[in-house]
Amino acid sequence: MIAVPGYRMEIPNRVYGRNKTATTTSNSKLTIKEILLLQRYIEVTEEDVLETSKETAKSVWEKIVNGEPLEGRLEVLISSLPAPILYGISNEEEDYKTLLKRNTPVLSRKTKEPRSYLRVQQGILDIPRIVESKKEDNHTIDWYEWAFVDPEIRRMGLGEMLGIELRLTKNGGLPSKKEIVGAIRKGVVTSDSLSINRIGYDHDKIVEVLDRVYKGLRVPSFVRSVEDCTEKERARETFDTISRLQEGHGGENLAQLMQFVGSLSRGYFEKLDEMVGERLKFVDRLYAQRVREMYKREGVPSLASMEDKKREIN
Repeated sequence: MIAVPGYRMEIPNRVYGRNKTATTTSNSKLTIKEILLLQRYIEVTEEDVLETSKETAKSVWEKIVNGEPLEGRLEVLISSLPAPILYGISNEEEDYKTLLKRNTPVLSRKTKEPRSYLRVQQGILDIPRIVESKKEDNHTIDWYEWAFVDPEIRRMGLGEMLGIELRLTKNGGLPSKKEIVGAIRKGVVTSDSLSINRIGYDHDKIVEVLDRVYKGLRVPSFVRSVEDCTEKERARETFDTISRLQEGHGGENLAQLMQFVGSLSRGYFEKLDEMVGERLKFVDRLYAQRVREMYKREGVPSLASMEDKKREIN
């Protein structure tokens, strides 16, 4: 397991902490914990977004048909798409793949080889809140990420203070510490190997944090022990892509998107809308149950049988 000098391990190879005393915005003394989060990931590509969109759309469709609750914000977001778009994404229709490509900023792996990164997040949390999370069996790195941006915690002057991303070398190790520290001393915020999410940062503070990280992750095998959050990154990028699509980035709103798709017959879309329509916008369990009962009563097909219906119409 990875040891980061000066920090106590909260969650192995993921979360590290050390106790401190601080003064809050209301001038009260508070025993706090400085938290260090470590995650690594592979850069998300256009192909990743297409695959995640397809699999999530399929999952959403089947869950609504079967009266099952949706899970996570990505499923909820995709469920709000009009039925033809939802179906087109799940079925990998070329026009819908084009729509997704138009609304994602990430590049295809054909254009750019994906890079690997280490993400370091440093923040401050109050100890009672951390203790409570352990009691509720909710003590995960996802909880810490949520706590770093929680509005209530931010109002206390706590939460995330600094975020750093380091591009890993081809053998999976950290980039040259000398070059990184040199860039930081010059006030660099973004470079080929470094990204810092805080303009006007304290040079000495960030160097102190990175010095401990470099000592803890001194060889590539230690870096590989850090939690891989690539799947989480893919879900985040896919969420942003679907959000852009809904907002009509690129001069297209949802009404125009419906007109854009020409690979399926208009009659098929009308029939599909009659069967499902706006019902896909409702995700609570009770309504999903009613939709399932309607499907059984009216014989609405599943994804597999819908392909047969499409052939009949065309």
